[in-house]
Amino acid sequence: MPERARRDDLCSIVDVPSPYMAILTGHRCTTTQPKKENQVMGIDRLFDNGHGIVRRDFLKLSAAMGGAALLNGVPNLYAQDKKRISVATGGMGGVYFVLGGGVASVLTKYAGVEATAEVTAASVDNCKLVGAKKSDLAFCMNDVAYDALKGQGNFKNALALRTLCVTYPNIMHVVTTEGTGIKKVADLKGKRVSTGAPGSGTEVKALRTLEAAGLNHEKDVKKDRLGAAESAGAMKDGKIDAYFWDGGVPTSSVLDLAAAPGIKMVLIPHEDLIPLMAAKYGPVYYKSIIPKGVYTGVGYDTP
Repeated sequence: MPERARRDDLCSIVDVPSPYMAILTGHRCTTTQPKKENQVMGIDRLFDNGHGIVRRDFLKLSAAMGGAALLNGVPNLYAQDKKRISVATGGMGGVYFVLGGGVASVLTKYAGVEATAEVTAASVDNCKLVGAKKSDLAFCMNDVAYDALKGQGNFKNALALRTLCVTYPNIMHVVTTEGTGIKKVADLKGKRVSTGAPGSGTEVKALRTLEAAGLNHEKDVKKDRLGAAESAGAMKDGKIDAYFWDGGVPTSSVLDLAAAPGIKMVLIPHEDLIPLMAAKYGPVYYKSIIPKGVYTGVGYDTP
């Protein structure tokens, strides 16, 4: 079973498996223990503002879109004077952008607002956008949400956020190709590696993964900072040796890379690094598996 965050430590991911995304509002939790497992604290109180939106309807929306998000001032989302909604997603080729477009469409159709999916640098950027009230709805990984709520990592000050619900697990892909000689993360030393777009959750986890493998991301690798689609394109063109991507399984850009002519894609296992990462950064990481056959030519499970 995945390790779970303590209720008195961080209500935003309480009773939620660590790598899942979470929907947060712009206020800290003040409610009591959830009634059942995986029910997120505070969600029953978010729709008591007289605007006719009930918890089950919001959960149906979230489940239908398969997404999770950050919300800043949920009651205002459905207020009559709130006409435009900004949905901060991620980069092109990633899961957030696809889901964000769907969420924006549903909100526009059913919530009486004009919602627009915005391309962003993803999780870290999204937390800051919500905190600065520049976005109303945003997708975020749980480890980044944890940092934002604790005021650590990329966040100098704690942000007042609250989880509404969670959805699919984000799985770290460490991608290379046959012939690079890369068998484990430590083998990335001296290689040209994309660690994800600046300000993304992928970048946060990539740098922590390198650190756990004993590598300094500034000195030991030739670092590029590319998004999911850009990383896959750079690998096709032979411009990088490997890249990190943290997202849903499967991810479209990784599927495209695996199916590209002349490419033999390889996924690098890294489960041995998880305990070190969790010990330093909190209960937001645990072992997951990318099953064999999900990506063309990858005939083995990748932990």
